[in-house]
Amino acid sequence: MKRENITAGILAGGKSSRMGQNKAYLKLQDKSFLEIMLEATRGFASQIVSVDDAGKYRGNLPEHVVLAEDEQQGIGPVEGIFQILSRMTTKAALITATDMPLVTAELFEKMAEQYSGEGCLVLTCEGRPQPLCAIYSKSCLPVLEQFRVEGIRKPRLVFEEIPSEYLAIEQIGYDGCAVCNVNTPGEYYALREKTESGNE
Repeated sequence: MKRENITAGILAGGKSSRMGQNKAYLKLQDKSFLEIMLEATRGFASQIVSVDDAGKYRGNLPEHVVLAEDEQQGIGPVEGIFQILSRMTTKAALITATDMPLVTAELFEKMAEQYSGEGCLVLTCEGRPQPLCAIYSKSCLPVLEQFRVEGIRKPRLVFEEIPSEYLAIEQIGYDGCAVCNVNTPGEYYALREKTESGNE
């Protein structure tokens, strides 16, 4: 499927409790994590950013970017994915998160090319599904709605309810570093030092 027919959904909400500050605005080589993700998803049909509080972001994003604010608190990315899928005008959305600043537009394009247009396409790394680097069809909405009702927080459980295909990151020429999450100050400073020294 062409990426021009898929929405890009970026999860920027969350408490960032381990980091101690909003990860979306952490800088890497003079660009915020959120700016990096917006650039990496630029070729998609539209860009929706899921946030816990729109007031933190309004006025700091390009005009074409749609903000999807959480309606239900306490269920993490399940709520964000639900809000993105509810607002998209395409049949599917690539879901990713701001705390994976090493992903690339090429990786997302390869995922789109592999997507059949039905159910979910889930990237795996060393055999582990990456629910925050996956393509979800609109058919996931009833499942996500039920998760919201029941307070289920794990989006990977969607793949047990919806027909899903798995794509190994190694199969398309990348290693696990491409989808590494940055969760703590130590991880952030190590990544910044590595990239700024030209050794990424």
